[in-house]
Amino acid sequence: MKEWLEKLKWDGKNRISFVSEDVLGSKDYLDRDKVTQLFKDALRRVYHPGCKLKKHLVLVGPQGIGKSAFLRNLFGQWYEDFRFDGGEIGERTADAWGAEFDPGQLNKKGKAWLSATSDTVRPEYGKRAGKHPRRCVFVGTTNDIAFLHGPGRRFSVVHCGQIRLAKLNVRQVWAEAMHYWGW
Repeated sequence: MKEWLEKLKWDGKNRISFVSEDVLGSKDYLDRDKVTQLFKDALRRVYHPGCKLKKHLVLVGPQGIGKSAFLRNLFGQWYEDFRFDGGEIGERTADAWGAEFDPGQLNKKGKAWLSATSDTVRPEYGKRAGKHPRRCVFVGTTNDIAFLHGPGRRFSVVHCGQIRLAKLNVRQVWAEAMHYWGW
């Protein structure tokens, strides 16, 4: 990831602050800050693995509008479609940079796990598991905001309209992010 990010050259055009409206179809200008924070958090996890993230972005909108496709495009080869199904969680996210999850699957234990800064991973054919700092950001996608019980302090919710992937210049939004927040 670092090598790919560090090779990017920004063309000077601001795009990140418009991703929420132009790409995600949000009608709320406050969503700009929420989406911008995703870029900051993703870079922090690359350059400072295991750093604490205060909130996780959740994209809310009807089925089929492109929420998952947006994340697949944004994180490319480092995207992981993550489900809490009892498998080895740390092993499944070890190579991920952006991991999509369903917030409706989270119970109290899952919400606490989401905030963790490291995962216990046993290397393939290894005898002992070890703690590894978390390098990925988790982004929720859901069709219904009913998952949010209580104050929802762990989540930043963006209500999406029709997602327009053609307006997403992946290399340039990450180049811009590196220009402003790259370490």
